Amino acid sequence: MEPIHLRSHELNYELRIRGVATERVDIALKRKYLKRELRKDLARPNISYTVPNFDFELEQNELIESIDSVTELVNNYDGLNFEVGSRLQSRLNHIIGRLRRMPDDVNEDISNFRGDNIVIVSALEEELVEIKERNLKGEVVAITPGRPARALPGDGASVGAKCVPVYKWPVRFDGTGSVNSFLQRVNELKISRKCSEHELFEASSELFEGAATEWFRAQMRRNRFDSWNSLVMALKKDFLPLAYDDDLWKQIEKRRQREDESVIIYISIMENLFECLSEKPSEEKILRMLMNRVLPDYQSHLALQEITTIERLVKVCRSLEEAEKSKRSFKLSPKDVETPLEVGLSPSPVPISLYPNPSEVCDAKPPRDANHCRKPKIKQVAGLECWHCHKVGHKAAECRRKARQPVCYGCGKRNVKRPDCPDCSKNGKQENDKKACDTSAREWKQWLRVVKKFYKSSVPRTSKKKDALLVQEANIILVKKEFDNRPYVSVQIFGRSVVALLDSGASHSVIGSAGIYLLQLFKLTVQTGVSDSLRTADGKAQPIAGVVSLPLQIGNLVRVLKVLVVPSLEHAFILGSDFCNLFNITVDFGSGSYYVGDQPLNTNMCLMSGRWSDGNNKICSRAELKEAQAQQLTALIEQFKSISSSKLGRTDKIMHKIDTGDAEPIKQRHHALSPYKLEILNKELDKMLDLGVDSPESYPDWKVENGVLLKHTPLDFDLRTNIVQWKLVIPKEQRMDVFKACHDDPQAAHLGIYKTLHRIRELYYWPRLLQDVRKYVRSCESCAAQKVNSTARPGLMGHPKKVNFPWQYISTDILGPLPRSKNGYCYILAVSDYFTKFCLLHPLRKANAISIVKYLEEQVFLVYGAPQVVACDNGVQFTSNLFQNLIKTYGGTIHYNASFHAQVNAVERVNRVVETAIRSYLNENEHRNWDKEIHKIGFALRTAVHESSGYVPTFLNFGRYVPADGSYYGKLEAADEVDLDNLNQKQYGEEIDKLPQLYKEVRRHLRQAHQKNEKYYNLRKRPADIYHAGDKVWKRNFVLSNKAEHFAAKLAPKYILCTVRRVISRLVYELNGPDGRKIGKFHVKDLKPYRGSENVEVEE
Repeated sequence: MEPIHLRSHELNYELRIRGVATERVDIALKRKYLKRELRKDLARPNISYTVPNFDFELEQNELIESIDSVTELVNNYDGLNFEVGSRLQSRLNHIIGRLRRMPDDVNEDISNFRGDNIVIVSALEEELVEIKERNLKGEVVAITPGRPARALPGDGASVGAKCVPVYKWPVRFDGTGSVNSFLQRVNELKISRKCSEHELFEASSELFEGAATEWFRAQMRRNRFDSWNSLVMALKKDFLPLAYDDDLWKQIEKRRQREDESVIIYISIMENLFECLSEKPSEEKILRMLMNRVLPDYQSHLALQEITTIERLVKVCRSLEEAEKSKRSFKLSPKDVETPLEVGLSPSPVPISLYPNPSEVCDAKPPRDANHCRKPKIKQVAGLECWHCHKVGHKAAECRRKARQPVCYGCGKRNVKRPDCPDCSKNGKQENDKKACDTSAREWKQWLRVVKKFYKSSVPRTSKKKDALLVQEANIILVKKEFDNRPYVSVQIFGRSVVALLDSGASHSVIGSAGIYLLQLFKLTVQTGVSDSLRTADGKAQPIAGVVSLPLQIGNLVRVLKVLVVPSLEHAFILGSDFCNLFNITVDFGSGSYYVGDQPLNTNMCLMSGRWSDGNNKICSRAELKEAQAQQLTALIEQFKSISSSKLGRTDKIMHKIDTGDAEPIKQRHHALSPYKLEILNKELDKMLDLGVDSPESYPDWKVENGVLLKHTPLDFDLRTNIVQWKLVIPKEQRMDVFKACHDDPQAAHLGIYKTLHRIRELYYWPRLLQDVRKYVRSCESCAAQKVNSTARPGLMGHPKKVNFPWQYISTDILGPLPRSKNGYCYILAVSDYFTKFCLLHPLRKANAISIVKYLEEQVFLVYGAPQVVACDNGVQFTSNLFQNLIKTYGGTIHYNASFHAQVNAVERVNRVVETAIRSYLNENEHRNWDKEIHKIGFALRTAVHESSGYVPTFLNFGRYVPADGSYYGKLEAADEVDLDNLNQKQYGEEIDKLPQLYKEVRRHLRQAHQKNEKYYNLRKRPADIYHAGDKVWKRNFVLSNKAEHFAAKLAPKYILCTVRRVISRLVYELNGPDGRKIGKFHVKDLKPYRGSENVEVEE
């Protein structure tokens, strides 16, 4: 029965017998509710329904109308339209079920009406089946308005149980899978769905799909089969392999039980495989094969027993399985926890004290096979040396030497521990590095400033000693040690001076083990994946750890040089021929002169006496000079102090001339600029000169082609590919077009920041590209409307409510709709006191404002007192004028929840407990009895200790225990003893007066409960953004799918743009919709900030 085919009154009947309310519900929702109930009925095939409040006259009129309309449709049905046939079948199923539910023992009229119409409907069903059979065989059904009706069967005709339609079965055959598995599943469903072979054959077309459907149509045209059995035989003949039995038998012979497979599963699989054979072997042969193919451990036991049936085989093998599991899980007895009653109960050696005469067993030894514990012998490791006495054979912890000297376990140094070791501790290493780093930038610059003053020294060249340091102004430093004429060069790296060996015979520049500190000093990253080794002059191969790019500066020239990192070399820094080529440095070996470009170096050098040490330190700082040397240096500085000047002087020794080549100087009129513009121009020119813009060779990664600026960005991997490495530099006015092509276009798919950034970087470049991409994507309105935030949900838990007395703050809500109970109730009105957790449950027939207002006024306000605040949701019952006027009349205020944020209402927690309790006392088919125990459930909640307050709600309200049984007070001997005397009344009054003293304790408990809940609530939350009135925000779009309107919620925008109308709190805001109208209050968790339109300004 399909709800889509039933009429309105038929839908009302089906829903009414299932206890579903249909008042003020449109026909679409009725069909939806009935479809849901029918789906539940499939899981409960034995369920039966009765008609509530049976009205024979109404039933008679509606059934006659339905039977007449169905009869007319059957007479005009030709069997060609499947949809019409399904509609007729659904309505006939409804009518026959409705007739069967009519009580036939009430009066004779109902019994006669029921029997006569069952016969009529049965005849209509048979005629419908006959029409379908004629259409299936290709016969033409004549349709005439006056066609005589079929002869009705006798009064004794009966109607069989209807089966589940075949098209609902979860099995299909497409021609590619196993035919036997398909047929086996169909037979199983045929039995469970109560379908006959005739009905199954008629609906067999529903079982095929894909290529199998074409096969079925072709066979039907040839009339190859006329029953389900013939169809099965045709399927096996056409879709099973030709040698199916032989191949299957070979696989059966190879199939053996796996170690992780139980015997019952293995035997069941084998029996199913034997059933697939066209000729099933004998049971003796099957039994013999199974016994030879179970696990070998089982076969040895089976050989000792007489196995005659498969059932006997399964039983024996399962016993063996259980024994094997018990064997694997067997554990030895634990140690004694108490004195055993008998000697044999102890798993360990028996203490001598347990024997009557200890002297008789003192020399006894336990037998060799006794279950006793012996202390394992520790095998001494050969070569194990003690750190204290340095003797072999024991550890330092076992050393018997009393005086233990501390030893550093990092380097083995005595009388010092690892944290204090100068060579191993962190502080010690830093101190050693500081002492060893004598060529720091500060000392180097200080030394140059001193030496530079003597570049006009009168010391003759012939007076140079063999060990001297020659310093040139061009930063080329020659170190002429004894037997060492190699040159050294000082280069600037990130503003720091570094001394390196200049080796023109080396093809690559190299950093050795002593220069690894440069990588740590400048925080450089080593790129791996280069060549494996480097061959030195002695023919040895040195492993290469990687390559690093260093920006080197000599004078005003800055170049980037790729230097190999070779840890096996001892020298710190070697500059090879690649460095000379990069800076255009040449050497005149005849005269020993060095040139940078075409300009010779200044040959004026200063002389410093002394001898270099054998270590790596090449420069002596002023602090390390001896006393005589320091006095000599001070006198020298004072002597030539007047030579140096803070400003550059003038000279008439040479005339300044600008070389213009063949071009004549151009005489132009001077254009004066304002001082303000001139200052800006000079700053820009100085900045360009500092950056070396006047030297294109200083920027090899930039070039201009066809008037377009390009920038070179090398690949991160060494692979030949078609990826463009010269990126087009986009000017500011064209960047918005790039964004639209790389983000807004369908081929860019409005992806995120990371993917959009790398899509742009494939072809383009401009400064601050990442910041521009981040700003553009975050301000894209399409992305903001469609994408859900993946960050933590905004909005921390709010502050606790400041409630000091019972019934000062109450919460109310409606639970339902529920199935209409036998008493006519469909809803539950729940009222809860925030302070004492006292709750009231009241069933309602209608969830309207009148019923709610009447109960609140009569049973709550006039009994427990009018509240100051009433919290509720935004339902029409609570937003009505009637409800608002009631609260206003009693001087209270209403706090409405934020839309789609019901957890702020305390009564929602009560609803969850009530639903659980109701389900606990309902049987599977008695949902209409949900109101039977509702008042007792409310009593249980009111008399139970609440975790938040720490007290029983009834005690906080009444100051006493509320019993559920009158026997709690004991037995009364006389009627007048019921009355309390004046003394008892006074004592009880004094105790009641003490009740408000507990309120302070209750407030403390509520505050602690709030802090506990806040801790867990805020675990995966973040502080919310602050919005103000007039701000635009994105609000989560709450929509539902509508099949009739071709609308899917999954395809709708996730957010819509709204405006903040009013700030309720830091967590709740009242919003205006896109059309400017008020749409309600929303929690900050459903909002996200609006970051502007797509027309954003990009950075320069």
